Amino acid sequence: MINTASGNGTLLSVERNMAGVHGGGLMLYDGSIVLVKDGAKFDLNHNVAYNSGGGAYLFRSGTVLAVRGATTHLFAFNNTATAHGGAIGLGPGSFAEIVAPSSFQENVAGRAGGVPS
Repeated sequence: MINTASGNGTLLSVERNMAGVHGGGLMLYDGSIVLVKDGAKFDLNHNVAYNSGGGAYLFRSGTVLAVRGATTHLFAFNNTATAHGGAIGLGPGSFAEIVAPSSFQENVAGRAGGVPS
């Protein structure tokens, strides 16, 4: 299933959440797809995970976070993970495709504060 946020004026806001393990704000797995496009704004702010992916964590093959378009924007601010990926953590077989204006600021992790490769 593809979950889409699109169009100017559309805001996908994932803020001030906490997880005991992975994906403080957003947990995608088993082939889940989130697509942000066509001028939508994605705010991923002030989330905490007590392992990986403070803002978001993607896990398993085919799991995708895609942010696309010149008028689309991703803003990831002040997300925290104790292990990997303060902003976005990537597990085995998953990927993030970010081809839009983006800001990653003040994201913190034990290793790889923004997005680990």
